[in-house]
Amino acid sequence: MKYKFFVILFLLTFLFNNQVKSWQYDKQKATYFYTIDFPDSSENWDLIDDSKFYNAFFQNKDENSFIEVTVYDLSSASTNRGLLNYIIDRYKMKGSSYDVIFCRYNAVRGEYDFNYNNAKYMMDIVVFSDTYYFYVLMGYSYKKYFDEKELELKEVIDSCKIYYDNDIVYSNNKDEKEPGIASIVTQNKIIEKNKSDDEKYFFNVHWYQFNKSFEFLRADLLSSKKELSKIGEYTGKIWNGWGYFNIDLDNDPDFNFTFWKKFYQEMYNKNYYRINDVYNYFKELADSKKYSAYQLANVILRFVQVIPYERPMNITQKGTGTNILDYFSPNEIAEYEKGDCDSKSLFLAIIYRRLGYDAILFHSAYYGHVMVGLNINATGNYLENEGNKYYFVETTYPDWKIGDIPPNMNDLSKWRVVPIK
Repeated sequence: MKYKFFVILFLLTFLFNNQVKSWQYDKQKATYFYTIDFPDSSENWDLIDDSKFYNAFFQNKDENSFIEVTVYDLSSASTNRGLLNYIIDRYKMKGSSYDVIFCRYNAVRGEYDFNYNNAKYMMDIVVFSDTYYFYVLMGYSYKKYFDEKELELKEVIDSCKIYYDNDIVYSNNKDEKEPGIASIVTQNKIIEKNKSDDEKYFFNVHWYQFNKSFEFLRADLLSSKKELSKIGEYTGKIWNGWGYFNIDLDNDPDFNFTFWKKFYQEMYNKNYYRINDVYNYFKELADSKKYSAYQLANVILRFVQVIPYERPMNITQKGTGTNILDYFSPNEIAEYEKGDCDSKSLFLAIIYRRLGYDAILFHSAYYGHVMVGLNINATGNYLENEGNKYYFVETTYPDWKIGDIPPNMNDLSKWRVVPIK
């Protein structure tokens, strides 16, 4: 479902008044409008209010999640961050922000919680400006629903397109190609940049002739550990994992594989934006070296392969989510400088997909192993999924090539596809 408006939206309409200058766009209607797209899902979204012309407000059918967009005159603040800081201070919001590129403009984005009328909310907010206006886009929900609704809210916000003279000129376009890697299908993700030096820690890796110290955010590390604790730990004698993904143990005979499919997708979604420095490095390397898709894939593979293999359960504290799940997020790989098969495989898959490759995972309960599947022009072992050939990619140790598979794990009937979306 698509809505077209002459303005953009922000946080619950009742939160804002004229203390931040707003601009009505009647005179812009002939040349300017924007769109936001709502995903086809079980949630129905309704337009609640756009009576102010510069503001539009939506809520879902369950009345627990909201999208709001507002356009402000440039006199409202001197910078994107200045406007965001005003909003933070006015509503006593707590959270963090980072610089991004949004609709091809410099922007600031953050995740915050706040209280209003004795209710607790969580939000994803983006503030950016062109040469005419400030735009504030926000997706938020009651705090207890935010983990469930976060991805859909972000999807709606990221769908924003700005039109001038009836032509799309600025958007987060799904089909737009990444420059320099013409043969690779690209993804519709926004590249987020790290925030400040004192929040970073570093992961040094030497492979081939390359030696690079990659930056990771300490806040992302803490968030990833918290996320794993929600899934992997026990509440009393009940393991959280089944309930977290709403898995019906009585009626799903394949419940174990169902869990891992949902878990890896969740980890992919949560950690996609947490490897920005790794992405930027390989993106710049591809552009400068003029690598083919296959050459770049091999350089990245060697980078992940040289990370020493170690089971997370042998390193981390017993009883923690990381220990119980035996899985490291990319931030934990950077912290401990180690990782096992699924930790390194998903790390590699995220890098590949950030760079536009079509990558999935292969899972084998029989072999107790996980590998990457890469849709690329190669030779060797592969499985087909939806008409495409995905070649096995082994991450645990160096020297495995695309298409190689360990001889003791080469019964392809024992492997299953884990699609990553």
